[in-house]
Amino acid sequence: MTNLQSTLVVGEEISHGHFGRVHIGHDGIRDPLAVKVLFAIEGETPHQWSARKTGLLQEGASLEKARHRNIVAVHYLCASATDDAIHLVMEYCSGGSFDALYKAGPIRPDLVLKAAREICHGLAALHDRGMLHRDIKPGNILLDANGVAKIGDFGFVTDEIIEGYAIGGGYRDHLAPEFYSDRISSVRTDLWALGVTLYRLLHGHHWYASGPAPRSVVQNGGYADTLEWLPHIGKKWRRVIRNLLKDAPDDRPTDARALNRLLADVEPLNWHCEISEDRTQWSRVVKSREIVVTLEKHNGRSFSWNAVSYPVTTGKSKTLYASGKMGYRQAERELRAYFD
Repeated sequence: MTNLQSTLVVGEEISHGHFGRVHIGHDGIRDPLAVKVLFAIEGETPHQWSARKTGLLQEGASLEKARHRNIVAVHYLCASATDDAIHLVMEYCSGGSFDALYKAGPIRPDLVLKAAREICHGLAALHDRGMLHRDIKPGNILLDANGVAKIGDFGFVTDEIIEGYAIGGGYRDHLAPEFYSDRISSVRTDLWALGVTLYRLLHGHHWYASGPAPRSVVQNGGYADTLEWLPHIGKKWRRVIRNLLKDAPDDRPTDARALNRLLADVEPLNWHCEISEDRTQWSRVVKSREIVVTLEKHNGRSFSWNAVSYPVTTGKSKTLYASGKMGYRQAERELRAYFD
C-alpha cells in the first residue's frame, strides 16, 4: 500500500468523532464507500501528527490485509487533496452501528448473542495477525446489508495515547483495570472492552446509565460483582460477562476463540424488553401466543409483576401469574426464577 492521491470523491458526512469524520465516498470501483477523514487532534504538535500519520499508513497497510467476514474491509488509505488529513477508505455497512440500538433500549439477547459470536470471529482474525482493536464499543460494531456484524473503526493509537482516545470518544468506561496501573493494552483488554459492550447491549442505555460508571469503580477491583442485571439475562450470559470482567487478565478467557466456546452454552432467547420510568415490560412469541411480562413500580417504593398470554390471532388472553406488592429485590428474584 502506498500513500497516493486517488480517484476518491468524498461526499456527505454521516458521523463525527473525536479523531475524525466519516463520510460517504465514491471512487468508481467499490461504491458506496465509507471514508474516515483522520486529522490532527487538539493539542497535537505538527511533529506528533506527522509521526502519527506515518503510523496510520503502516497500520492501514496491515488492516488492508486483514480480510475477514467479520471485519470491516479497509480498501486503502490516501492523503487528502485539500488539507492535512488522511483518508481511510473502507467498506460501507448500510445497517449502521449498534450504538443507536443500544441507546433505544435493551437489545434482544438472541441478537446480541449472534453479534457476539461474529465479533469473536473477527477479533480472533485480528489478534492472529498480531493486531489489537483498542476501542471495542457499540458504535464500532457495524451491520452490513445482510445483518452480519463486523468490527470497524479501529483504534489507530499507541498505548501512550489510548487514554486520550477513550476520553475523547467518551468510552473510558471500556478501559480494563490493568490499563490504569500499567498503561498497556493487550488481547485481554480487547476482551474486557467486549465484556462491557455486551453488558451495555443487553441492558440498554437507560439501565446502564443508572448504575455506577466503570471508570469510577474499576480501579478499586471487583467491578464484575457490582453489576446489576435485568432479570431476563440468564445465568449463562452473566457468567460469560463476569468472566470477561475479571480483575486479573489471566483469569479472563485466553482469546476470542475461548470466549466463543463459552458463548456456545448461552441460549438464544428472544425476549424483547422495554424500560420506562415506572414500568419494565418483556414480550416474546411462543408458537401462536405472545407472552407479556410486566414489572410495575408503585409510588417509587413497591413493585408488582404479572405474566399474561395473548393470542397472536384469535382466542382469549390468559393470566399466567399476578403478584402482590413487594420490594424490588423480591420481585427481581421471582422474575429471575420465571425467566430461568
